[in-house]
This record gives sequence, C-alpha cells and structure tokens, in this order.
Amino acid sequence: SDMLDKLDIKAAKRIFRPETLTVYDEAEIAALAQAEPETAESRCFVRLKYEADLALQRGPYSVTDKTATPPSGDSHDYYNPAPYWWPNPTTPNGMPYVFRDGVRIPGTRIYEIESDAYDRTRLQRLFDDTTTLALAWVGTENDAYIAHAATLVRTWFLDPKTRMNPHLLYAQIRSQTPQDHGSKSGLIEMKDLYYFLDSVRIVERAGALNDGERQGLRDWLRDYLEWLQTSEQGIAERLSPNNHGTCYDLQTGAIAAFLGDIELLQLIFRTSRERMLEQFTPAGQQPHEMRRTQTAHYCCFNLQAWVNLANLA
Repeated sequence: SDMLDKLDIKAAKRIFRPETLTVYDEAEIAALAQAEPETAESRCFVRLKYEADLALQRGPYSVTDKTATPPSGDSHDYYNPAPYWWPNPTTPNGMPYVFRDGVRIPGTRIYEIESDAYDRTRLQRLFDDTTTLALAWVGTENDAYIAHAATLVRTWFLDPKTRMNPHLLYAQIRSQTPQDHGSKSGLIEMKDLYYFLDSVRIVERAGALNDGERQGLRDWLRDYLEWLQTSEQGIAERLSPNNHGTCYDLQTGAIAAFLGDIELLQLIFRTSRERMLEQFTPAGQQPHEMRRTQTAHYCCFNLQAWVNLANLA
C-alpha cells in the first residue's frame, strides 16, 4: 500500500498543475460572452457584468474595519461570535452561555447591519466580490475588474496595515469574555476558500499580482494551513463527525491544491473516504445532520461540501 501511494504521488506530480481552476470552467465562462442575445447564457453574462459593476463600488475589505475589538486587542485578528450561544438567563453574569440551535444572536447573520461589528460579512464579501470580478474579467478582459480583484486580495492578505493574521483563534467565540478563545466550529467560516482560490488563480494569470505578492499570499496560506493542522481548534475540527469535518477537508484540500502539495491532498482524500462510513447510512441518511433543528438545510449544506470536495479530487 505504501509503495502504491508513493507511485500515485509520483504520477500525480507529473500531471498536476496548481494553477488549474478546480471549481470553474474558463472556457464556459468565456463562451457566455459570445452567446446569442436573449438566451439563458446571454442573460447569465449580463447578470455577471452587472454584479461585477456593483462589486467595483464595494471594498476593499479588512479585518481592521470591524468596530468590535477581539479579546487579543489586535484588530488584525479575525473575530466573530458563535451564532447560537446566548447568555444564560438563569445566572447573574450570564455564564455559562447556553446553546439555542438555529437561533442566531445579533450580528451573526451575514449582511445584517449589526454584523459590521465583526468580520464574517466582510469575509464573505471578499470571497464573493473577488470571484465575481475575476469571472467577469474572463469574459470581458475589463482591466478595472481584475485590478479591483487584486486590490481585494492585497488588502485582506498582504498589506501590513490591513492584513488578517493567519488564524481563526477568535472565530465563533461563545462567551465573549476577555479570556475566551473561539470554538473549533469557527473554522467553518473560512470554508469558501475553495472557490475564492480559483478567483486568485485568475487574478494571478492576468498578471495583477507581482511575484512578491504571489509569494506573500502563499506564505500566508502556509502559515494558516499549519495553524489549521496543529492548533487545538484545528485538530478538534478535523475530528468533527458532521458537516464541520467535511468542510475542514474541503478547506485544507483547497489550500493544498493551490500550494501544489500532492502528499497532503492524498491524505485529505483518504480521510474523506473514511468520513463517508460515519456520515451516511446505507439508505443515504445523514444522522448527524438530522439531529439539527434545520435538518434540510444542514443535509444540503453537507452534501454541497461533498460535491465540491469530489470536484476537487
């Protein structure tokens, strides 16, 4: 088995190209621009350009823009409360916090006004706007789109004044007390790296990031990946039996693919196959997701991660 694994890795290294898109099809995106008027493809392309024009008016985004201060006192640390953990109504100080599944505390719903105090909405805007701009550039070669996409990447990951520290130590904090750290569940807030990194591939291919910036981004991702693999939160999240474990594999796998780490990719895919035995019954049910109050949502949410993990493989 070990010998076969080594042969597989050697063969994969010969053909694997980290710059290859893992989610989107560039040829299909470019073809939208040539579609006949009034077709579904044409309408999709019009909408893509419309969304890209809106994205031009937003950002750039930074973790330093939040109005709440993380427990560390460092605004460069990502910070977001746990959505379903509420102050205890039966104790004077509200401790320990109590879990109310499906009932979000103010500021944890994406795009609501209160969320500006934290980083979750800002992170989602970064992922979505960068991707929209990069995909629109493929079909238009509009320099404004790709330039703004590069600015979004540069501001969040590279500029010393605005960059995020490469960890999620304060993601989904439950009690919001000064000594608290985030929970393992907070790591899921970075799950959409899998499609965001495709937009970064397009930005780099367009030459919108210089060599130093490209290396700086890879250094950030390596530091973050190491934290995912070695921190208490990361180790616990990897062991999660439900959608959190699936999303952990998708997130780490997407980074490994971007960095060209074939050995890690193979390890992640092996772990994922083992997860199937725990997550699905022979009839196709997902017992861990069926325990949640929003069962349909979580079953589909987990399947979405599986589909994208399979596409990555």
